[in-house]
This record gives sequence, structure tokens and C-alpha cells, in this order.
Amino acid sequence: MELPIQLKFFKKIELYQEYRFQQRKASGTNLKAWPIEKQILKWTTSNHHHLGSLLTNSDIRNRMIEDKETRELHHAIENLIQRKYGDGDPSVGVIITKEGLLMGEVINDLEGKNLFNKWKYLVFFILVWATALTGALIVIINFIKLIF
Repeated sequence: MELPIQLKFFKKIELYQEYRFQQRKASGTNLKAWPIEKQILKWTTSNHHHLGSLLTNSDIRNRMIEDKETRELHHAIENLIQRKYGDGDPSVGVIITKEGLLMGEVINDLEGKNLFNKWKYLVFFILVWATALTGALIVIINFIKLIF
């Protein structure tokens, strides 16, 4: 039986990879949707107390984001829904999902002031890959031993 903390840990490592991918993708272009998505997800982790309720576009525009462009907000909400960070209708608003809340936690950790939180994902990411590669190497070595 797996403990829920293990699942959450590995899910956050997966979301860390997604965060890094989106950061790299957005840094080389003039895409504005990802920064808006980040602002929404960051806000929801600490300020959204009615988790099943709809965040309307006007709420998001007035309370969460700095960029007031409606077109970019619509794209950001569409992206949240496509990435499964939210549910709903982009023309009305979005309901943040459990995965969206986890991504918001990852964003808060990575963009916060606590240095440990900034580095723990990278360290754990490297450790997970090192463990997987070591396991694969052990299997290959045992297979070679069996052959000879």
C-alpha cells in the first residue's frame, strides 16, 4: 500500500519538470499566457478558500493578475483547462483542480524567498533520476553476469 505523501512527492517532482519546461518555452518568446497562469495558480494556493467555487474572469482580472489584457487572460484560462490545472468554460471562468493547487505550491516554492524550497526540487529530481539509472545499471550488470 502506498502512502499519499509518496504520491504527492512524485507528483510535485513531475510538476517541477513541467514548470521548468514552461519557463524555458516562455523565456525565448513573447508569450504572455504562462506568466498569467502562474499568477493565478500562485494566488489560489494561499487565497482561494472555497476550492470548489468558480473563479470568474472578472475576479481573476481584478484580484490576481497584473496584466489586464482580456485576450491573454482568455488564453491563460484555456491553457489551465487544457493542462488539467482547472475546469470550466474559458469565457466564464475556471475552477482550479487538485493538480492546479499542487502546481501553485510548486510555483510558490520555486519563486518564494526560502532558498531550501528553491533547491529541494532540483536535488530530489536529480536523486530520483540517479536512483532510476542505478537500478537500470544493476539490472544490466546482473543480466551480463547471467550470460557469462
